[in-house]
Amino acid sequence: MLRKIIFVVPTFALALLPVSRLGGLAGKIGADGLAWAQDSPAAGDGSSDVAAAQNSPDKASKIKFNGSGTFDTTPITPCSADKCFSISGSVTTSVSGLGTGDVAGDGTLDNCKINKAAKKECCTLTSTQTYTFSDGVLDITFGGTICGKTPTNIKAKNAPFEITDGSGLFAGASGSGKATFTYNEDTGAGTFTFKGKLSE
Repeated sequence: MLRKIIFVVPTFALALLPVSRLGGLAGKIGADGLAWAQDSPAAGDGSSDVAAAQNSPDKASKIKFNGSGTFDTTPITPCSADKCFSISGSVTTSVSGLGTGDVAGDGTLDNCKINKAAKKECCTLTSTQTYTFSDGVLDITFGGTICGKTPTNIKAKNAPFEITDGSGLFAGASGSGKATFTYNEDTGAGTFTFKGKLSE
């Protein structure tokens, strides 16, 4: 049933960015005027002033990085798993000024089994994806279980992803989160949303 599918999380939510790296993502977000949720204790004088935290190399800030997007899949052969596919699409995040990014990658579906009682097929998903924005790139891997009762109604909820690296604005990035997606196997198209944290 699940001939081809994508799980795009990708990419995501941000966390624990060293605010001392004003030339990186922290500087960009600070310049965009976004509020910082401090992850470290307040200063000794009881102040939670964001500017003071940004000037301290020992302080870190947590930034939410949520988003959504669309994708298309194409089967790949030969395939060492049950099913293999390539992924392409676009993603938009909650970070002001970051804009829309491109999604590219591949994935596999393995150990596909039909649950007769639930009348659905479920597979184990493994995927590696790259999200390219004008200011940088994020590398993501993710996995989980995807299920569908019909080829046009395939869903995954709270599937975990991990941000493994990045370049440009996201140099040295790491993080994790969860994603939800819907997929139509007949057309190869789908949609996704994600929430998580990213550390730089």
